[in-house]
Parts: sequence; C-alpha cells; structure tokens
Amino acid sequence: LVEKRKIDEQLVCDLMSLSLIKTNNNKILFYGYESQETLQSLGSAKCISWRSITQNTKGDCKGSDKAYSFSIPDYNNKETTRTVILAESPIDALSVATLEVIKGKKDYYQTYKIALCGIHQKNLKDRIAKTKPQKIFLALDNDPPGQKATKFISNLLESIAPVTCVKYNH
Repeated sequence: LVEKRKIDEQLVCDLMSLSLIKTNNNKILFYGYESQETLQSLGSAKCISWRSITQNTKGDCKGSDKAYSFSIPDYNNKETTRTVILAESPIDALSVATLEVIKGKKDYYQTYKIALCGIHQKNLKDRIAKTKPQKIFLALDNDPPGQKATKFISNLLESIAPVTCVKYNH
C-alpha cells in the first residue's frame, strides 16, 4: 500500500493497529465491522474484502455482507457536522484519506470514508442515513459503470444530505 499505491504510511499503521487492515497469505484484508463508529467496540467482522499483494486480483471473503464494508470513520471529528465520502474500493478510500492529509486536513479521521467494495451495496441508504451526514461526496471511478452508479447513488441519497459528485481528470 505504501510503496506501490503511495498510501500514507502512518495511516496504514494506524488502521492495522485498529484491526481494520490485516495481511494474510499474500493478501491485504480490509475489515468492515458490525459497529466501528467508536474506537472502543468494533463488534464482529461482517465483511472482509481482500486484494492480492502478488497478483492483480481482489474479492470478498465468503459470507461477507457489503452492508458492513470497509470504512474509515471520523474518529477525531469533534464538530457537529459530518462529511461522508463514498469510494468504490478500500484502496480508493485510503487514497482519499491520504489526499486529505496532503491537502492540509488535521488528520484522516475528520471525514467518514466508506468503501462500497464495488458499485452496488444493499441497504446503502439506511447505512448512510445512520451516519447523519451534513454533506455526502461520491468519489467513484470515472469509468462507465462508475458514472452510472454515481447518478444512481446521488439520486438515492439526495434526500439525506446534499450530494457532491467528484469528477476526476485522470
């Protein structure tokens, strides 16, 4: 993650210490828990997505429930407002967190980042509504499936909070 993807090294270490990221058999495992809004109690792991370290393969472990996909909660957000950022993959969510640090945010726990682990997720509206966001950013891939999902998810979530669609040039 640090060498190839240029993810912030401290972020990776922090998430490993929180058991949100683990490694096993040449795979990086991304954990989504039943309740990880606080650092005190993560609950049980409900979704485990993985990416191979040696090959260009990825997937989800059998029995994973994407309604609990990998996320980086806003543990240090002391404000009453919450910004939720939706990305397609765990590595995309990590990239957003890294960019926040580069752009001068206090740290990567100021916004609530959720990896959809694809472009479709059951119970997405309920999951986002439970976070009580004041702003939602969609940072999905710019390929045709990502563009289609952005429109669908934007329409789905606009009744919860204002939705901004992030556009990439590259």
